[in-house]
Amino acid sequence: MRVRLILLLILTQLACGSRYSATRCRGNPFPESQELLALPPLSKLVYFAGKPNGKSPIDWEIWADAKFDFNVALKYYYTKADPKTADCPAAVTLELKIPVSKEAQSLSHAFIEFFERRFSADFGSLRRAFPQHAGEFQPRPPTLLSIGNLIAEVSSVHHVNRGDFVIVGLYQKSYYETFLRHSQLAGSFGPN
Repeated sequence: MRVRLILLLILTQLACGSRYSATRCRGNPFPESQELLALPPLSKLVYFAGKPNGKSPIDWEIWADAKFDFNVALKYYYTKADPKTADCPAAVTLELKIPVSKEAQSLSHAFIEFFERRFSADFGSLRRAFPQHAGEFQPRPPTLLSIGNLIAEVSSVHHVNRGDFVIVGLYQKSYYETFLRHSQLAGSFGPN
């Protein structure tokens, strides 16, 4: 029990050690990770990993329910096109393994409601599309919602090694158009 508590404290400190800071990224629409992780359903995501990748134009940070074979993950994506904004997220997603459990559904509802309030927008179309994507994987186009300079979406994707997932995501339009539009329409994960 004592070892679990120590491990939880270490992982919590890592989660708070995200490279993103709203004060350094003025005008960025996304919340800091600890704000999302403070939501009761999302507070269970304790495994943290960051992926700086020298070969890819995208880095990411992930908070998940398990180390490698996760069922739920919160992911922040960073582009490296401009060194001044390399630590400012271009996208935030919640990835849920299909079929989505009732517990994972509560995470998606909390995630959607959080951003609905944050942007004072109606995410009803995403909420209605979620069950279609969450039950059984079938290739289908994503459900998209435009909010200012953001794209919100619900999509289902297949990953060769990890299985089928439904993704609820918010993306800056430039990121979505550059990195995701074609891969999401094809029903596969974007850059990992």
